[in-house]
Amino acid sequence: MYLRELPGGLIPAPQCAAMLAHFTADDAAPMDDYALDGRINGMAAAIQTMPGPYRSTLAHLFTHLDKVQAFQEFNMMNSENLGIVFGPTILPPGSNPANAAMDIRRSAKMVKFILDNRRAIFEQV
Repeated sequence: MYLRELPGGLIPAPQCAAMLAHFTADDAAPMDDYALDGRINGMAAAIQTMPGPYRSTLAHLFTHLDKVQAFQEFNMMNSENLGIVFGPTILPPGSNPANAAMDIRRSAKMVKFILDNRRAIFEQV
């Protein structure tokens, strides 16, 4: 609830737009290594341009969520489920209600991707 109520959100608008640009709502096809590296580098570049406190908070949050998913056989919280729960909190849907469902799917996919590639993304930051 705290993250959801932060003025301006956890991720500043310019970085949020840059990060979400790498995802579509129906982005289900597997990626080749080139596309994966491009997405990882794009996410790392966007995070790197965040102000220090935002970047640190995001890194600590994803480190914690990675620990939560390490116990997924007990808590059922794999990266996909954590994306569904935390995606709308980290990246709230836009102001257009017609796009809310698509925004929520994209934010969930982004959180899942960051969790699945956390070390590769944050070691560049």
